[in-house]
Amino acid sequence: TIKASKPAPSQLFDILPIHGILEPGQKEQVEFSFYAFPGVKATAQAACMVVDGPVYQFQLSGESNSIRYDVVPQFFDCGMQPYNRAVERELFVNNLGKVAFDFSVDLSQLSRPGIVEASPMSGKVAAGEKARIKLKVNDLSSHCKDGGVSDRFERHGVHT
Repeated sequence: TIKASKPAPSQLFDILPIHGILEPGQKEQVEFSFYAFPGVKATAQAACMVVDGPVYQFQLSGESNSIRYDVVPQFFDCGMQPYNRAVERELFVNNLGKVAFDFSVDLSQLSRPGIVEASPMSGKVAAGEKARIKLKVNDLSSHCKDGGVSDRFERHGVHT
């Protein structure tokens, strides 16, 4: 296994503008940027030097992490249900990491649209938080063909 070396602070932080001239009373907005590398936590110090004046010090820090999550439960068993009754269950998308992420529910792989509903269909999960998604298997009476019900549900990946 090759372990990449930690990037130098000059590769991680950027300051714009890097230099300039201000007249007395004039203001300038300064932008500090952090360029994330996988799994890096860094600190640095920047200085603003005023000609014939003081030096202003700024502490910079940044951290990056990978998205880590789980979905609980991963399987649902609704048991024996009358075909004319809806069944509702909940699942949770747990953010196990330090980075917020967006999620969406993809029901496009189901063979019959409208049987399963999810709410919300998309959202954002903050670091260390969880999102609750309500799943509803609608009553099948309006989806029955020739008096029978047949459909299958397969496990599909979570898209983030």
